[in-house]
Amino acid sequence: LKIKKVKNFKYYHVVGREHILARLAAEGENEKNIKGPVASALTKLLSNSYLPIGTKGSEQIRRTLLFLSEAPKAARVFYSNITTHSDVTVVSKLVGLLLKTLKIAVDRHIEEKLNDSTMSDSESYSKNQESDALIASNTKLMSGIAQALQILLSSIGTLLEEAENENCLDFVQNSIKGTTI
Repeated sequence: LKIKKVKNFKYYHVVGREHILARLAAEGENEKNIKGPVASALTKLLSNSYLPIGTKGSEQIRRTLLFLSEAPKAARVFYSNITTHSDVTVVSKLVGLLLKTLKIAVDRHIEEKLNDSTMSDSESYSKNQESDALIASNTKLMSGIAQALQILLSSIGTLLEEAENENCLDFVQNSIKGTTI
């Protein structure tokens, strides 16, 4: 964690990403540690990788889905701590993007089911091979998204009630209704 502060030095050249994610996941094994100093510091260290500010929403979602797929336990700890290192606006935007992603997955699943009923078996198999992992039947990813949403909403819930965050509250509520993004 001290190495990150050295100018022009990349911490991942010293400690591999897998090791950092394993340590972050280990912090979540004990509920007392999930928001402890090590978990918080690792979250800060990884925040540019998994919640980059100033990037397009599609890139944030790509990184989030990759994180949830590759390291779900580390992602749980990361999202439990991210509000201490990011603005409510940033977290609210991620909530909106995740909600939109869930809707897209459900829509794809419905479309696939409708297409399956009109396609031959070989056409259906070929179509399934081409489809993304982003579909509602990918229960592992969908449960990861749902858990991330629950963690993020819980962490910003009281902040959304503050007057200065009224726009964020409106954004989250409209995202839940499906009228935003």
